[in-house]
Amino acid sequence: MNATALHPGDQVRLKSGGSWTGQLAPQGSGAPGNPIVIGSYGSGAKPVLAGQGLVGATVLLSNEHDVTVDGLEVTNTTGQPKSATSPVTVGIELYGKDAGTLADLTVQNNYVHDTDSATGNYSSDPAAGGIIYIVRGNTTPTRFDHLTIQDNEVADSGSYGISGVSTWMVRDGWTSLWDFLGIPTTEFAAYYPSTALTIRGNRVHDISAGGIAPLVISGALIEHNTVQRTSVGHGNAAIWWADADDTTVQYNDVSQTPMIAGDTDASAFDADASTYGSLVQYNFSHDNDGGFFESVAAYNGAAQAVVRYNVSQNDGQGTDDSGTYAAPLKFYSLTGHVDVLNNTIWTTAGTTAPSAKMVWLQSSSATGVTLSGNIFGNAAELPYTNSGSSGAITYTHNLYYPGQPRPADSSPVVGDPKLTAPGTATAITDLSGYALGAGSAAASAGVPNAEAGGRDAVGGAVPSSNPDLGAVQSTGAVTPTVSMSSAAGALGAIDYTYPTAQTFSSVALGEVNGANGANQGPTNVTVQTWNGSRWITQSARIALGWAAAGPGLGEYRSLDLPAPVTTTAVRIVVNAADSAWGSLTSPDLRLGDYVLDAGSSSIGALSARWAGDLSDLVPTTTWSSPTSGYSFPFDLDRTFRQPRSVRQVAISAWFGQGQGPTDVTIQTWNGSGWVTQAADQTLSWAHNSSVVDTDVVTLPAAVTTTGLRVVVNAANTTWGNVAVNEIAVS
Repeated sequence: MNATALHPGDQVRLKSGGSWTGQLAPQGSGAPGNPIVIGSYGSGAKPVLAGQGLVGATVLLSNEHDVTVDGLEVTNTTGQPKSATSPVTVGIELYGKDAGTLADLTVQNNYVHDTDSATGNYSSDPAAGGIIYIVRGNTTPTRFDHLTIQDNEVADSGSYGISGVSTWMVRDGWTSLWDFLGIPTTEFAAYYPSTALTIRGNRVHDISAGGIAPLVISGALIEHNTVQRTSVGHGNAAIWWADADDTTVQYNDVSQTPMIAGDTDASAFDADASTYGSLVQYNFSHDNDGGFFESVAAYNGAAQAVVRYNVSQNDGQGTDDSGTYAAPLKFYSLTGHVDVLNNTIWTTAGTTAPSAKMVWLQSSSATGVTLSGNIFGNAAELPYTNSGSSGAITYTHNLYYPGQPRPADSSPVVGDPKLTAPGTATAITDLSGYALGAGSAAASAGVPNAEAGGRDAVGGAVPSSNPDLGAVQSTGAVTPTVSMSSAAGALGAIDYTYPTAQTFSSVALGEVNGANGANQGPTNVTVQTWNGSRWITQSARIALGWAAAGPGLGEYRSLDLPAPVTTTAVRIVVNAADSAWGSLTSPDLRLGDYVLDAGSSSIGALSARWAGDLSDLVPTTTWSSPTSGYSFPFDLDRTFRQPRSVRQVAISAWFGQGQGPTDVTIQTWNGSGWVTQAADQTLSWAHNSSVVDTDVVTLPAAVTTTGLRVVVNAANTTWGNVAVNEIAVS
């Protein structure tokens, strides 16, 4: 079998219930859309491939692309106790050396277990374990692209569960990996990361070192994994990533990471050395001895991350002799910019670690950490620390229960959040106990945050003003009552009255649900707010324009206020309106930090729809290019009437596989010219239908600007045109 050259579309099927020993190393690659498949046939148990500790990897794909490994049971063990001379083995290995880009490898539905490793550092060897990718060489830049590892079970590994390394990792002063890997220091080369890695839906458990640990990556997605009892033989974090840009870690359930003597990790999540643009969201972390999240950097590369809407339950209750490194949140050296917002961090039991903390700052080189909108349930009464660097951690608008101890918070909320059943969740699907009950001190106590992301830990909407504190929202979108009234010198007024006070800096008026602004929408309005006794004018006589298009398409126009305001009612005084249809509609009103403006493009448009559709808050309206007569690259611009802090750019498209951009560069306006913030970012689309997909580009750092440019370098052009539904910023 190993000597047979395979071709695109070939299938190698092993009989279910059968078993084989040695190494399976198929030769040959598939083609895009026509992969080689290694799998099974028949009914019964998965076919078993046993390396018996006699081969480096039981299944080896070397310098291959477009291959799928599906539905196998794989082991690689001698069956002997671990010792200093034990073999270091891999279950399924994906290997590339001086081969360029190796695309579209998929490893799915496999059961990989019982791989060996020697004692000492080899118990934490990221090039050994269950499912491993390895990139070597330094003459031809090499990487994996669109490598997918999904729906596997990985267990009982002598080293890692799912991980990978690359010699193309040099940056930020980091010049080589660990000596025990046996890679000559002369082999390491300039940073060339693997792209669009997806690790999804795997169950990883009972692992000596890290459960999931990809290195040298860009644009990776780690989601919907269940990770339990990792780092049982060597100090490590359950899920960690390093030398990584724009990593999204979401919807994972991580638990029972033990803290062994001298361990500095034992956390669920770790944004490690040289990580930029990490996003950790919507996860459930529980019963991890070392903590929920940590950031650490090395050399010159600062760890940067946004950590939002996660639930941490009984993390950081370390049981080693000192407990020095036990804390739900830990920030190590060179942490450079980490925003921790709207998480619920709950401890119910006392800790046996005498030095455990709620938040732990290890190094004076850590800076720029902001904790806001979180709920800290601190029944263990653990201290908060900000030692090591004065002001390195900023606390603002967090809830502390009980109220002591608590850190120096600029706007603390002290009170009972009245969560319905905190501390009782057993899985990520069981977070209802973290919803707010009646009379919660966390209800509507938050402030809008540009990095909030629009949804909470359980999928609920985050309101644009007065959000709840913590990971689970109870308020959702606040719906006003709407009434019409007369107004002197005007056509009339529309009043929007809210059940609770709302804080906002702009309003957006929308013509939706069949309305047509060009024929029945207001064209000149004044915005007023209620101060408890009378109406106060905030913005007077603002002209509005609407696209000359058919009904039902949906448009929004932004009305900026001179300063944020808190009120229970908003009045839109209609000074003039289009009356072609003889009626005036009541516009939809949204409150929040909306900064919309008509967009523009450097090429024409397919239809009368204008580039303002790129920022109209309606995902089903579309800007489209002509079907011919244009060339790449071309520009799509958004101009903000107020300076806007931009960290992420979300690009949405429907029929993305047929007409969506595939490579973009993000630029911002500095007052005199366009500055590139993120070059040649790959976009991928899951559908070729009316489902609207969104891909996100995270900038290395937040940029305050009045203009955003998306340079479209390449796109899918099945029908000739390129189309984008929305460009949103946060």
